[in-house]
Amino acid sequence: GERGLQGFTGSAGAKGEKGDTGPAGPAGPPGPPGSGSGGGSQGPQGIQGERGLQGIQGEPGVQGLPGAGCDGDKCVGTQGPPGIQGPPGIQGERGPQGIQGEKGSTGSAGRDGSSSLTVKKTESSSGFSDSQECDRGDVVKGLRFSNGELTFLCDSIGSSYDDDDDDDNNSSSNVGERGPAGPTGPTGAKGDKGDTGSQGPIGLTGLTGPTGPAGPKGNDGDDGQDGRNGTNGTNGVTPTISVDSSIRSGSAAVSVARTGNDYKFTFTLPSANSGYGEKFVCFKNNGEIYVLNSSSSSCSSGTRYKMLLDTP
Repeated sequence: GERGLQGFTGSAGAKGEKGDTGPAGPAGPPGPPGSGSGGGSQGPQGIQGERGLQGIQGEPGVQGLPGAGCDGDKCVGTQGPPGIQGPPGIQGERGPQGIQGEKGSTGSAGRDGSSSLTVKKTESSSGFSDSQECDRGDVVKGLRFSNGELTFLCDSIGSSYDDDDDDDNNSSSNVGERGPAGPTGPTGAKGDKGDTGSQGPIGLTGLTGPTGPAGPKGNDGDDGQDGRNGTNGTNGVTPTISVDSSIRSGSAAVSVARTGNDYKFTFTLPSANSGYGEKFVCFKNNGEIYVLNSSSSSCSSGTRYKMLLDTP
């Protein structure tokens, strides 16, 4: 548990008695004559008196309260932080290789070689080499596929053959059963690049893109030419100006009223200037002056006046 608070410091001991004053030192020899009326040098310092007795030690302070976490005489400390994780263990040895699995079942038979051969007709000689074409005037009269090889027969028009070199002089009546199809032949050499196709139709016009941000403001243009002078106006009528002799009281204002060619100004003065208070005072004939409560208060044997007083 936490340590208890430290007790209060004891009061200081009483001050020891002052030691006796040491004896006065002997007088020094006379000093050399000075510029003024100098005296002898100061004598040596007297012997220091004995040290006074040590004061009595103060009483011990009150013992602090037991710290939090103590139950009677037993104080259980707080649990320490968790220890650092140990390093990973060494990897174990590799186990022996497993037993080889049983052989899988045989897959289904492959496709027939002859049925997987693609035959395509073309009327263009583009992409064929000399060894892949018949001579001029010859035609293809026969095709044969054997042992993965496709052979075509080139001959002139009108010629015919009774037997084939690979028939071993067998007549058509002695032809044996058809043997199994051979494997698919290898892929032929890549043909020459075909002619460029005609240009396709023009695609539809795309949607209009969003409007771009506004460009920076251009420079100010040149000043335009001065306009022509306007035509002279008609002669005006000289107005007459008059002022209403009666000055009204209320909110400060100036109004103008027009009657024909006459403009009459009417002035209205404020009943009380802004920042001033309105008071009524009675000046009596005997010289006395006093402030009235209101404008309706009587002022006997005197004259009543309205005054504007500045408010602080």
